[in-house]
Amino acid sequence: MACGGSDSDVTGPDAGSLLGNRLVILSPPGDDIGLAYNSSIVLYVRYVDGLGQVLRDREVSFALAASRLGEDTAGATLSTTSARTSDAGMAQVELFTGAEEGRFRIAVTAANASTVHFFVSISQGGFAKLAIEPVHDGWRDDNDFDRVELRLYPSALVRCSSLDVEDPPASAFPARGLDGFGGVVEFQSLNAGQPHTLLAWAKRDTEIPLATACVDLAGEQILPSTLRIQLTVRDRDLIVPEVLALTSSFDLSPVAESLSRTGRTRAWETLACPDGPGQLLLDCVLDQITPDDPQDCVLADVSGIAAALLARRGTTDEDGCRADVDAQGQPSLEHLLSDAVARGGTFPTGPALAALGLAQRDTVTALALTSRLRFDGPGLATHQLGAVTVPMSAGDYRLDLRTTSRPAIASELEFVITGDRLSMLAHPFGLRYDQIARAAFIASGLDPAGLAEPPEALGQALTASVTSANEDQSGCDAVSELLCGESGEAPICLRDSCEAAIPVIDTALAAWLDGLRASDAALPAGLDLELTGTGPLRDDDGDLRVDGLGGTSPGQWSATLSARGAQRGGEIDIGGQF
Repeated sequence: MACGGSDSDVTGPDAGSLLGNRLVILSPPGDDIGLAYNSSIVLYVRYVDGLGQVLRDREVSFALAASRLGEDTAGATLSTTSARTSDAGMAQVELFTGAEEGRFRIAVTAANASTVHFFVSISQGGFAKLAIEPVHDGWRDDNDFDRVELRLYPSALVRCSSLDVEDPPASAFPARGLDGFGGVVEFQSLNAGQPHTLLAWAKRDTEIPLATACVDLAGEQILPSTLRIQLTVRDRDLIVPEVLALTSSFDLSPVAESLSRTGRTRAWETLACPDGPGQLLLDCVLDQITPDDPQDCVLADVSGIAAALLARRGTTDEDGCRADVDAQGQPSLEHLLSDAVARGGTFPTGPALAALGLAQRDTVTALALTSRLRFDGPGLATHQLGAVTVPMSAGDYRLDLRTTSRPAIASELEFVITGDRLSMLAHPFGLRYDQIARAAFIASGLDPAGLAEPPEALGQALTASVTSANEDQSGCDAVSELLCGESGEAPICLRDSCEAAIPVIDTALAAWLDGLRASDAALPAGLDLELTGTGPLRDDDGDLRVDGLGGTSPGQWSATLSARGAQRGGEIDIGGQF
């Protein structure tokens, strides 16, 4: 179906193209006709084949039709019910009106052609004309629409409040339409002084109207002249399903940065040095014999044996790592201690230690969550977490949160849908990420390294791996023997300091996990993750029903992780996508 031409002599719908032949309504008078009482008019059609060639001496039938809402032939008659086409392919019929108001159609049929209609209005009070410019208003792009259609009804029969835009009744007025926005359509023969209802909708290659408009025109607006209307066609709201599945990913680099700046990863940064195991042991042991120095494995003022041993250490580079030789070019103490750790073979060194350090860093690099968003009512939803995944170099760690005892993996929230965007207000969860990070570190770091100790006992594992050159001493005995021998002291001079350093090293190597525990000063007790998000809703098939979230651009989370290791306020802002 196509709308009629404007300034040419041909108007009306292009009907019949699917059947080969076509009937074309000619103008004048066109397909929209207004007549007074007891008057007449001659109506013309042209009959052509699929190539537009006229069909001569063919039968064309004419019939009065009044089966649609509000139609009545009102005493009208036709001069004939059939006519044969002329050499120009034209057939005609004369219409005679009665003495009462009415609106009806004249159906025109011919072989292998679709039916076309003349729309006739009879009135003694004159006629008005509507010139309508549909304009789009909404979040969709104008180019999303390939068809704008309009229907007109007498308000005495149909008003906007009773119209179903997805199933409007057939109209006694001709259908009008445009190929998208940007044009004017006309209805020519409205009974003046009578109220009318105007309906419009816009589509995109589907049968579902994506934007609509309806206006009830008062009788005093319908004057016997042209009424120009700019009709605003607004986008329809999307319909959300009962449940949407979400897949979210988060960047945890702000968490890693906060832990580093608060010193909670300092021990791991030292372990990453070329002679990291020996350097960390030496820092913590010497810290024990430094008077009035906090036991944090960071040296302040040194004296006595500590000063003597310090002279045998390598110089420090810009990353805080010490060289493998001292000022005299001899193997540095950290280098000798690292060799002693490797000799024991129970604590990873070299590539194995690098893999262990990578596992620790992986736990504060990224995080993925699956969840379900259930829409409970207008503006209210429940967001329930499903599984959490920590991407690890040695193999991702995954935990189904629904199988755990966490009491707060579901959170109620308020939401707003504006156009095709969903905005979710802040809602908290009890993720307990410190427990997740701990389990991921054990599975992907400690287990592959052959360390049976928990993350909180790695100082004990490190010290126990130290073995003397002749392999007759291990642990703190071997540490003391090596260091005291280099300083000219008795072999057991630092055994007690070494034993005292073990819990300090344990604490230092587990400080990052403690820093991930929820801060009491941030979210309510037991809650450590708060999400606020906004993102696009997808309607893939144009049926107004949401098919998913995201699309060409993902949704964005503004997230807060409550953590003791936060630099301030007990909270760390992280970004995420869904």
